[in-house]
Amino acid sequence: MKSPEQVKIDGAILRCQHCDHDKFLCRESLLNTEGLTFFSLDWLNKTAKNFICAKCGFVMWFVRDEEPEETREVVECFSCGSSIPIGQTICPECGWTYKGE
Repeated sequence: MKSPEQVKIDGAILRCQHCDHDKFLCRESLLNTEGLTFFSLDWLNKTAKNFICAKCGFVMWFVRDEEPEETREVVECFSCGSSIPIGQTICPECGWTYKGE
């Protein structure tokens, strides 16, 4: 996000906990650990999304170990376990489809 925008998290519009504003700037921050920093491997650390209120500057952090299903780019084939890109209904590996014949 380059200019402040409304943000939805799990279908709900995000509002600032401090001033109740609904427009945010977005950035990502590394969640540094001592071990990886010691070995100069900070790039291996997880990241968090930061939403910064455009009105008061309050920062909210969001960390997810797993993306919600609707934001994933692939789904797993029920037949062979291969990846099927979102929007496709036929497995590129085995031809299985979850679309009714």
